[in-house]
Amino acid sequence: MRITDRSALDQALRQIQGGQERLQRSLSKAASGIQVQRPSDDPVGFTEIRVHDEMLTRLAGYNRNIALVRARLGATESALQSMLGLLSRMRELIMMDLNVAISGPEVPLEAQQVYEQLLQVVNQSYNGEPLFSGYRSGPPFVGPRFVGDNEKRAVEISPLGATIFGVSAQEAFGVVPGGDIFRELAEAVAGMRTGNRAAVRAGLGAVDHYLGLITQAMASLGAQQNTLSLAERANEAYALQLRSAMARRRDIDPAASYSQLAADRYAMEATFAVIANSGRLSLIKYL
Repeated sequence: MRITDRSALDQALRQIQGGQERLQRSLSKAASGIQVQRPSDDPVGFTEIRVHDEMLTRLAGYNRNIALVRARLGATESALQSMLGLLSRMRELIMMDLNVAISGPEVPLEAQQVYEQLLQVVNQSYNGEPLFSGYRSGPPFVGPRFVGDNEKRAVEISPLGATIFGVSAQEAFGVVPGGDIFRELAEAVAGMRTGNRAAVRAGLGAVDHYLGLITQAMASLGAQQNTLSLAERANEAYALQLRSAMARRRDIDPAASYSQLAADRYAMEATFAVIANSGRLSLIKYL
């Protein structure tokens, strides 16, 4: 075989190989609907898609944080709602004890039970984490003594940064580390047994004070739930924008894709036709 025949054959094979690669890429894009799959397809577009995809991952993480915080706030609100009911009953019992006509030995007994239930509720947890202990582990109250702290947790819920959520024991109950919660109520219950009307009347004022604190804490929780909803909607809107931008960069134009596929097929057919019609080479002989 002459050198010119070998050169022509090599050139023909290269044309066939190049045409097959182009046709394969066109087929892959048409089948997947994606035009940018690797950096070589479009370096700038590939980088932009990767950046958008990373942000979408972060937004999904923010929304998971929102779901966790929302559930914890819901558990906190439920605990405070229970305390409102218990404190309201304590108020009724104190009023009954102050009214000699309707007071009886069962009143201080029930008041003691309500007091003990209040101490149980303030130690409630969500997913194993106490609601009112701040950053400290373990129950926040040992008996009436507050052994937690009044720190609140900061959580990232959007690209704007972290936001503080929850209510502290000081906000909800007016207690500081080392202090006793519901001290006046314990004294009021003891006063019911001993006939100390001054302690009982002081307990009435304490109940109203706690009711006010807890009501304000619940209002704060409601505002925080609204913040979560706003952040979630903003994240979803941002994610939609990112997906649209990614689609414009990544997804093919169907008309253009099928036109390119047809052109690549035609080019392959033309290459084979030229080779087949050439009188100088017989590819079948050398393949």
